Amino acid sequence: MSHSKLEDHIAVAIVSYDILADDEQIIEAYQYLIDKGLAWNIGEIIAHGAQTLIDEGKCVATTSKENVNKEFVFRKKFIENSLSYDDKPLKGFVYYQDSFDQDYLENNFHIQMISPNKSDPRFYVMIERSEYTAQSEIELEQYLKEYISGEYQTTIHNIKFISDY
Repeated sequence: MSHSKLEDHIAVAIVSYDILADDEQIIEAYQYLIDKGLAWNIGEIIAHGAQTLIDEGKCVATTSKENVNKEFVFRKKFIENSLSYDDKPLKGFVYYQDSFDQDYLENNFHIQMISPNKSDPRFYVMIERSEYTAQSEIELEQYLKEYISGEYQTTIHNIKFISDY
């Protein structure tokens, strides 16, 4: 059974032994539940099984018990006439958690506006070594949420962006 073909209820049935599966399918189902953050909320037996497989190196901790129910709030601030870390003009949105420091933009997540044309705006974000462009920053926020969820070991549903402008 391919990880991409799993659904929540099938993965739960496999790890609960309601569906006959081999060891590889059971591990795959646990990994699916860990990735979605469900392993920690279904019940202690499944959470314990997931943690055991992580400890044994058979599954990877893409979410954590501590962070799966915690909400991560980032403020979203529009900036213009700022300088990036390489002293180039920067216009766009900055996403920060605690306090916004105009002098250290590189310490925050940001989506740049690369075309100020109001009839055809373009936005850009670079995450690790991948570059993405879109018509609006909203489209690119999904990539930020996916990256942040990996960094904070949580699910993308626990990440909120609140406008600060």
